[in-house]
Amino acid sequence: MIHQPTLPKRLKILLTGVFLLPVVVFAQGGKPVKKGQIESEEIVIEKSRAITLSEAERNFEKVTITAKKPDASTQPFQFTDRNLRLADLNTKFRILQMPQEPARDITGNYLKFGIGNYSNLYAEAFLGAKQNQTFSWNLRAKNQTFGTGPVYKGNSGTQENFLGGNIKLFTSALTASAALEYNRDRYFFYGTQDERDRKDIKQVFSTIALKTSFTNNNVESPLDYKLNFNVSNISDSYDAGEFEAAINLAAKYKITEELSFLAPTDMYFTRLKDSASVSRNLFRIKPQIQYKGETFSITAGLNVVTQNDTTDALSKVNLYPVAEAQVTIGDAFTVFGGISGDMQRNYFRQLANENPYLNSRVKIFNTSKSSEIYGGIKRQLGGALSFDVRTSYARYKNMYFYMNNSTDTSRFDLVYNQDGTTVLNLSAEVAYDAGKRFRIAGKADFFKYNVKNVEQAWHRPTFTATVIGRFAATENVFLNTEIYYLGGIQAKNPVTARAVQLDPIADINLKGEYIFLEKFSAYLSLNNLLSTHYQRFLNYSNRGFTLVLGATYSF
Repeated sequence: MIHQPTLPKRLKILLTGVFLLPVVVFAQGGKPVKKGQIESEEIVIEKSRAITLSEAERNFEKVTITAKKPDASTQPFQFTDRNLRLADLNTKFRILQMPQEPARDITGNYLKFGIGNYSNLYAEAFLGAKQNQTFSWNLRAKNQTFGTGPVYKGNSGTQENFLGGNIKLFTSALTASAALEYNRDRYFFYGTQDERDRKDIKQVFSTIALKTSFTNNNVESPLDYKLNFNVSNISDSYDAGEFEAAINLAAKYKITEELSFLAPTDMYFTRLKDSASVSRNLFRIKPQIQYKGETFSITAGLNVVTQNDTTDALSKVNLYPVAEAQVTIGDAFTVFGGISGDMQRNYFRQLANENPYLNSRVKIFNTSKSSEIYGGIKRQLGGALSFDVRTSYARYKNMYFYMNNSTDTSRFDLVYNQDGTTVLNLSAEVAYDAGKRFRIAGKADFFKYNVKNVEQAWHRPTFTATVIGRFAATENVFLNTEIYYLGGIQAKNPVTARAVQLDPIADINLKGEYIFLEKFSAYLSLNNLLSTHYQRFLNYSNRGFTLVLGATYSF
């Protein structure tokens, strides 16, 4: 009889595999995998800006092939973080993203063009290889220009440019990919009391990034992994910049059918250049043991983070708890709860993505989520209707907020609540998916902040809500709607030193698309139907009602 290896021996094998993983990734090869398809998704909600590079791997290819079948999901909708919120905290405002219909053509190649008010010009092109079992590539270019804005004509316009390419190799052992991307995004500091010279308020962010990824495809191996290595550099018009190299490893070793060992690991090497050059590095490893039964699962471990920020509010070495349990009751209900903590990276590229009106020489430090206790219940009803209700209570150290600069009120500084900040979050989401014909989903979040070193949680909403839907009127006519709301945003007027309650943000958007030929379609987008010049940041009014009329050619 052949005996199974004992636990210590398996752990030795696991540790050996983790250390030898980079060698294995480059050495493995095998037979081509079976082809598959991932439906493309893109819903553009933010009307003023988007620097699209992020810590998460960005994937814009129309066709991918994988040897592993993804896990079944009980939630057909995805909440995608958009730029209306402040990022990298659990206090995110997340916008629903609806699964889109699959491309009608084989290659996914297309040309897209649109024009609208505010001197809006939109152009996008995608070119890629046909489906292939071993290889794929694509190129994508995009331009989004608003020649004018809500005030001062062209001095509040914006422009976003993107150029990128991606290549993927598929084997039975792994999927290897590499992407090169370039973003150029132009803004103006128009949040002033009077009109200023265009060249004095111009801001341009230029970002270039190289991203590589290696994903395990061997379903027979007990070791599963995904390894990312990304390099990026961002610079602006005021000699500020940031270089970053990141290594992210997600590793899981199956000990038995129910028991697994997880060891996600992250390394970030960052150099921030502004008035001085500062090295900001972070290392994170999160060893965990996971048990998954038929009706019960539990994960427990430790999150170890080291970082070298110079602020006295944060420790160099940090230990955080990691534990979560889920219990399935009956056929559909799942009750879950847990505790977690982490060091949340704050970095120049992320902050420029949130708020492009940053002042020069801002001090950037990380935020420590000392602990978060959360729990909730979710259920899938009849396959079409699902809901998720949860609550959490978190403690933070060194949480940051945006405040207008007292000398130049069109620019924003960062202020930190170095002592404990507590955040209570109540969240509920519901989704109904009737297939290709009709889909709708909604989400609402309530946040309560308790701060010590600052007067208020400046520029952070206390209530957010989102509704998104898609309706296929016929086989050739599609209607989409997006409604979102942010309320309770407070800012501090640096001139009067008083708190200012910003008006709630209520934005209603509609889009219709008509496929009138096999390869041609026309679309009409109506954004901000209430035409409110709301302010996400004090002194910066948004564009009112916008209309875009365009066409798409697929080939």
